[in-house]
Amino acid sequence: MFVLSYRPGRGKVLAAVCLLLAVIAAFLALSRWMGSGTGAMDVDACVGSGAATDSERIEFLSQFGWEVDPEPVEMQELTIPQQFSEVYRLYNEVQKAQGMDLAAYAGKKCTRYTYRVTNYPDYPHEVRANLIVYENEVIGGDICSVEIDGFLCTFDGKTQMQTPALAQEESSSSQSAAQQPASSVGEIPASAWPVD
Repeated sequence: MFVLSYRPGRGKVLAAVCLLLAVIAAFLALSRWMGSGTGAMDVDACVGSGAATDSERIEFLSQFGWEVDPEPVEMQELTIPQQFSEVYRLYNEVQKAQGMDLAAYAGKKCTRYTYRVTNYPDYPHEVRANLIVYENEVIGGDICSVEIDGFLCTFDGKTQMQTPALAQEESSSSQSAAQQPASSVGEIPASAWPVD
C-alpha cells in the first residue's frame, strides 16, 4: 500500500480562504445586481422611512429627486379597506412595484399627505406627490398629475399607469362610487380613498 500526504503551508491556506471570500462577495454582488432589474425599489429605502414631520416626508421624496412645496396641499385620514375594490387592487399593483403592499395594512387608519411637486420635467400641468403614512412611517404613495387623463407612477417613476384605467374601473362600479363622498382628489378617483 502506498500513502501520499500533503500539508499545505500557512500562506496557501490563507490564499484559499481569501479566494473563497472573494467568490462569495462576487456572488452576493451579482445577485443584488440581477435583482435590481425588476424595476422594484429596495424595500428598505421606502418602508420604515420616518415620516412624522413635513421635513422627514420631504426628505423621503428628495431621495427620488423630487422637490416639493414645504407645506402639504392636503392631509387626509383614510382607512385601508379590508376588501380591495378593483381601483384599490390596481393602485396596490403600483405599490407592489415599489416594494410596498397596502394589503398588509388592511383595516388600518392612515394619513395621506399630498405635496405639490415643483421639479417634474416636461409636463405643463400640476404634479403631486402622495405619501401614505402609518404610525409615522411611509407605507405607500405615488407621484401623479392632477389631470383626469393624466398619469400615476411609483416614487422613482419607473412603473407608471394612466389614470383613465382607474377611472374606467371606477365607472364600472358606479354603485359603490355613488355611496362614497365627493372628493377633489383628482389623481385617484374618490372611491379609491374612503374618508372616515
